[in-house]
Amino acid sequence: MADQTYDALFMDAAKVHDQKGWKDELLTSFDTATDVFWCHNHGPSPVPELWLPIDDIVAVYSARGEPVDAEIVQNGQLLLNTVVLNYPKATAQDEAKVSELKAMYPWGFEHLTDPHRPGSPLCEGKIVAAYWQSIWAELHGAPPELRILASVPTAGASHPFVTKDDPEAKIAVIVSRGLSAKDLPADALVARTANGQQLPTKQNLFYGNASHVLRLLPQSDWPKDQAVTLHLKAGVLSYDGVALAAEETLTVLFGQSNLQEPGQPPPHSPFQLRPGADQSPDVIDPADAQADVGTAPAKAAAKDSGCSAGGTAASPAGLVALTCAWIALWLARRKIA
Repeated sequence: MADQTYDALFMDAAKVHDQKGWKDELLTSFDTATDVFWCHNHGPSPVPELWLPIDDIVAVYSARGEPVDAEIVQNGQLLLNTVVLNYPKATAQDEAKVSELKAMYPWGFEHLTDPHRPGSPLCEGKIVAAYWQSIWAELHGAPPELRILASVPTAGASHPFVTKDDPEAKIAVIVSRGLSAKDLPADALVARTANGQQLPTKQNLFYGNASHVLRLLPQSDWPKDQAVTLHLKAGVLSYDGVALAAEETLTVLFGQSNLQEPGQPPPHSPFQLRPGADQSPDVIDPADAQADVGTAPAKAAAKDSGCSAGGTAASPAGLVALTCAWIALWLARRKIA
């Protein structure tokens, strides 16, 4: 989920902004460089101890008819630890190397920590947290469901990138299950003005089959300062056969300064925003989910969160979700496995 969001929105824009210095080699790629930038600016995350439930992993693959040798899995994880986690940490301490990468990717370096930039780590972190919450609900008895988890821009917010040729003018909905590419109608996602006019856009399922990120690429400039409603068609199918029960809609604006960070859950989501300045998705308490999954969304929407602008501490469940989201950002974005 993190990989898709980052690649479809932030990295996709960087390919245009930083085109001059772009490289696809592993150690000088944009993906690796931004890891180095993050470690350089914020300090490295601790590298976790290498541990795998290897017997369970091998059993799962075997049950799927894809037997795999335990040594292959363990070597892959060792490579992940060595290359993906340790290389950025070490390179971030080399000022000459950091300067070289900055020169290659100046836009990426400048905007990596901008929470209003589509697909930035601070944007994708919210989406990953909402996705993990939806998985948690299913693990505790909620029926499989296809719904919009988040959008870029956030529902009710504005999108300042109006010109169709702006690489950040693309918008997206992020859904809870990967979509079936072969069953996806050409008008699965459309944008309409208040008077019902459908705007000219090109639909794009970013990673193809089983992708969670459905984008709209504008074919003309977005209308400034007008309400535009996105419609996700009822009956859209996930790759594993779950259908969108009813049409989902959300309204956005274009042309104003961005009033809310992108990647927030829509108003109808059970993962509501916390009141206050942090704008993080609220967390369904695991005890609530386990005790009564059917009412967990209502509880999450109705409860008065203590995380307000006054600075009351976040709940332990919230901290766990955010910690998990950041671990996911570090690991799941990678192509090495």
